[in-house]
Amino acid sequence: MPSADGFLGRYVHEGSIPGGFGQPIELTSMTALALEDGVLGGTLQVLCSPPARLTARPHHTVSQSEDGFEKIMQAVTLDLSWAVGEDTTELVVALEIRRQAAAR
Repeated sequence: MPSADGFLGRYVHEGSIPGGFGQPIELTSMTALALEDGVLGGTLQVLCSPPARLTARPHHTVSQSEDGFEKIMQAVTLDLSWAVGEDTTELVVALEIRRQAAAR
């Protein structure tokens, strides 16, 4: 997502903003999480059933430039995990992509 760790990239969970793409977040019982990118002008919605434990963090690489080494955010990583019991018969993960007006 192009906004990377800028102020136009953020997570939205249950109507609140737990952080931006440049910050690590943890949610213990997540059924829906939106990744909003104001530069791209879109939202990626992650939906889970049953609820998942989520850990999200930025993925950085190192680049060498004229000024030396630079840390560059390339992506976010989402790690989902579930406590699956004997009565669990189905696990659903869905992605929904929505377009919105890009910020200017």
